[in-house]
Amino acid sequence: MANYIVIDCPGESKANLYKNTLKYLNSQFTSPKDAFSLVDNESITINGTDSRIPVKGYTGSFILDYSLTIEVKDDKLRILAPSINQIYGYPVRDIITIGVTGDKYNKTIYNSKGEVKLEKTKKVIELIFKSWIIKTKIAIEKAKSDKW
Repeated sequence: MANYIVIDCPGESKANLYKNTLKYLNSQFTSPKDAFSLVDNESITINGTDSRIPVKGYTGSFILDYSLTIEVKDDKLRILAPSINQIYGYPVRDIITIGVTGDKYNKTIYNSKGEVKLEKTKKVIELIFKSWIIKTKIAIEKAKSDKW
């Protein structure tokens, strides 16, 4: 199973892909300089959060803290699988943490056998990243056709 997704961008140079991807990402973050780690014309690492994560048994939404890296080549972007740093919320007086698996969390998405325990949480996280990938691809295609 691959731990990345490749977006094909035929005819696009590495420099253009990097520039257009960064331009799009800058429009998506309030404070891009705090959210990105850059290796010029090579990769963009996003250190972001999303506050729309539901957790069964709690009202309100939890915050997803993640890292995601985009690598750039001629004709291609490679988006590495996101790293989930933390899922947390304050539905009571104390912080509640949600883990992918493991014993140190209040709840986990998967149990020790790899079975899904928090199906809705898992699906929302997957949809967030799938949507993000689709929007990035559309932005790159739009940038290619908007040349003037």
